[in-house]
Amino acid sequence: MAVATRVEKIIDAGDMSASITSSTFDCSSTDAVSIQLHAASATHVGTVAVQGSIDGTNWNAITLDSTPTAASGSAFDALIELAVAFKYLRVVYTFGSGAGSLDCWACLKG
Repeated sequence: MAVATRVEKIIDAGDMSASITSSTFDCSSTDAVSIQLHAASATHVGTVAVQGSIDGTNWNAITLDSTPTAASGSAFDALIELAVAFKYLRVVYTFGSGAGSLDCWACLKG
């Protein structure tokens, strides 16, 4: 039997001259999530975090094996894979300085 997958664009050309919070995505019927980040033409300095929530209101950062860093002053791509233990997930870019454009997709499997 084929595993169902769903892809959602959760940040569309986000303005990296400020902090960005993605749309929330529901993982209640999902076993695993892959998150792809892409920043083009960027002069930014900032960090990226994945957050989880059970109620959709209270959010906590998920500890990742490798925390993606929005590389200072250059374009970057990152891929994050994780097993799902929360009902809701979102991605947060925290602004440091500079500017750029951020796109982010979530692929939900299960």
